[in-house]
This record gives sequence, structure tokens and C-alpha cells, in this order.
Amino acid sequence: MLVENCYFDQVYDAAVTVQYPIRGEMTRDSVIDNVRWVNNLFQRCNYPFELWLYSPEDTNGFYAAQRNIDISGNIAINTGYGWSHQRFDPAYQFYYGGGKRSAIMPVTNCAIHDNTFINGKRNIISAAHVGGDKIKFYDNTIYHNGIIGALPENLEGDYEKLKGYPMDDETIELLEGSGYFGKNTWCKIAGTENENPYIVKLD
Repeated sequence: MLVENCYFDQVYDAAVTVQYPIRGEMTRDSVIDNVRWVNNLFQRCNYPFELWLYSPEDTNGFYAAQRNIDISGNIAINTGYGWSHQRFDPAYQFYYGGGKRSAIMPVTNCAIHDNTFINGKRNIISAAHVGGDKIKFYDNTIYHNGIIGALPENLEGDYEKLKGYPMDDETIELLEGSGYFGKNTWCKIAGTENENPYIVKLD
């Protein structure tokens, strides 16, 4: 699946997504493979990107996996503003990857890199399968104020509990120093309550 050189604005849910929303028993193999979302511009979307492959603990003998995913060269601006702000369940994150069960499946050759994320209303990421040996997150430039997102409480692999990680120097050092994230450029901005914030600090 290739989405390239496109413009998205005022999207109520996910601008681009691949998903198989397993809520009960698995009834077939489910593999997200060969996805490239590159060089797009996103404005005022609830989620610019979403990969949703939710696997229960008991897979009924079926197989779930994500592989060969490239999310790069994109610019995402003002996530959570515009029409999506009217949602009854506002989420507002640049990348959404489902709940904790999304982390139990194999992930191979997947990366979110060389993107620019500017002024999200809430999270940068909410996913149990980004970081560590899962989807790589590196060489992105982030202009944000708030929290990095919901990530595993135990970065060594316990995906049963997610917690919010604030965007501060100590947390960035933890995520990048441990190798959970690759190196990114983090820029703090003043406030997240308007669509034209001022950049106040560059780390």
C-alpha cells in the first residue's frame, strides 16, 4: 500500500490507516505487509497515521504480524484541531497503533523516521509496539508541548501496562539513552491550545 505526495486536511479519524480490528476470536491469518506512507502533508487530523492490528492472547492457531512498513518524509501539523476536535473520544496523536495487545505480534523491518510533527493537541504516539525491537522511531523532528505518549510502563518489554511519558529532558534521555527510541530532534513549543504556537526551546 503506497500513499505518497498527498494532502490531507480536516480528517475526523485516521488520515491513512491499515487495520483489522480483532475484538473477539481470530478467524484468519492477519498480516500488514509492504506499507509505504511517504512525503505527505497532514493538517488537522485526529490521527495522521494508524496501524491497527489487534491480536488477542489466544490466536486460535492463526498468525498476526506487521512487516515492511515505512512511514517517512511526512509533515503533520495541528493534530487534533479542526473537525476532529468534535469527537466524543478525542485522542489527538500523530501515530496511533492500538492497545497493548498490538505488541504481542512479530514486527519486522518497520520504521517511523525522517518525519516532522508540529503542534499536536495531546500525544505524539500512543502504541505498545513502537520502540525497542518493534517499530523503530528515529530521525524525526518534533515540535510539541505535552506528553510524548502512551508507551509500555516497562521499556524492557512488559507491554501489559501503558503509561504517559512527558516530553521533558529526563524522559527523552531515558527513551533515547536506553535505545528504546533512536535519536530525534525535540523542540518544545509554547502551549497546545492554538494552531500557531511559538517555539520556545530547542533541545
